[in-house]
Amino acid sequence: MLLDPYSGIIHEACKPTSTEPWVKGVALAEAIRSSKIAVIAWINKGNQIRVYYQDPHLYLREYCYDKARWT
Repeated sequence: MLLDPYSGIIHEACKPTSTEPWVKGVALAEAIRSSKIAVIAWINKGNQIRVYYQDPHLYLREYCYDKARWT
């Protein structure tokens, strides 16, 4: 995950192939610009990812990737 320090937008980090560099992917959510990001991932009937961050209203939020889509 990448947090843009100017906009506060969290982006997915993608690596298209093993020989290509990491690139900024989908914009996921807006966080407070000083937010720390925690990510946990596992495989269970597809990839599962959880992203935890603090939003601009100071609430702790969870963003989920379940079976090929972000929610």
